[in-house]
Amino acid sequence: MPTFRSRSIIFAAALSLLSTGSALATPPVASPDDPKQVACGGDLGVFLEGVKAEAAAKGVPAAAIEKALAGAQIDPKVLSRDRAQGVFRQTFLEFSQRTVSQARLDIGRKKLQELSSTFARAENEFGIPAGVIAAFWAMETDFGAVQGDFNTRNALVTLSHDCRRPELFRPQLLALIEMVQHGDLDPTSNTGAWAGEIGQVQMLPKDIIAFGIDTGQGQGFQRVVYLSGSHPPANVRLRHGDSRGHFEGNTLVVETTNFSPNFPIRGAAEHLTLVERLTRLNAKTLEYAVTMTDPTVWTAPWTAKQELTMQSDTENRIYYEPRCHEGNYGLPALLVGARLDDQKFKEGKGPNPASQDTASCLLNPENPQ
Repeated sequence: MPTFRSRSIIFAAALSLLSTGSALATPPVASPDDPKQVACGGDLGVFLEGVKAEAAAKGVPAAAIEKALAGAQIDPKVLSRDRAQGVFRQTFLEFSQRTVSQARLDIGRKKLQELSSTFARAENEFGIPAGVIAAFWAMETDFGAVQGDFNTRNALVTLSHDCRRPELFRPQLLALIEMVQHGDLDPTSNTGAWAGEIGQVQMLPKDIIAFGIDTGQGQGFQRVVYLSGSHPPANVRLRHGDSRGHFEGNTLVVETTNFSPNFPIRGAAEHLTLVERLTRLNAKTLEYAVTMTDPTVWTAPWTAKQELTMQSDTENRIYYEPRCHEGNYGLPALLVGARLDDQKFKEGKGPNPASQDTASCLLNPENPQ
């Protein structure tokens, strides 16, 4: 099973389907005389040094690059699979008869019922019908049952080093290094398909970065600001938009676009561009400024600013946990405890439960005794 940080299979699938091209579409191979030909072949060590240099030029830290590529090797089984893709010699009828089985149809109907609310949310936010997502899920991994056992890092090293399609796989290898940098993938243990796809719907690293959505564990919106890459195509619309950041001196500038029309902000939606600027004024003060632009809603861009001051250790001592109890396993014990507190109060043996600080479990935060 893949060990990269969990992402929603449904929302990643929906976003990937909105991209302008298939992740595995085969671009034309450059000729030997083409000056733009991607480097490939030769000594593996020399090849990897070139990959490291390219990743470093993109701003990836040296430690992350070394972690991603340490122990990388060619996998002969990957090359064997690449040269034996008999599926492309089948007619559509032959292919469909082999892949559209009654078992897949039955399991698909069951999954559509079990995950109806999730599928509905995906269609509402991204416009992809549940049946289309379920079909991809079935085709790619039999609903998660078969996700591949090839080491993902080695598979992409092998295919980018091989000179048949390096222009397709070298960018994927660089994207994998970026995922390692952000802690989304373990290069030594992450497994997937022989061509480098991973996860429930078999997405390549570059597509995961561009279209994957981390839905967290139910505790609310998880925002990811990428410091590289560009916004997705205009037809990809996200509830919270797509955020891309860069530094201008000591100011972090974050531009967010691609908002969904289904979730307007003060009336602005698909035409909204939001630019945030976070500047460190001194050791304890951060200036936050946000400029919102939507010519269909406002006559001119408008900006709001606020200075944020670092709190003291005392003020930061109490952290209110935002997450729910996993699976509500602790709920029965909480209810039993609450009823016991009510009973003690009625008997005059304890304080009124309504007067207690139920968030931090302290009657007086400054006097925990």
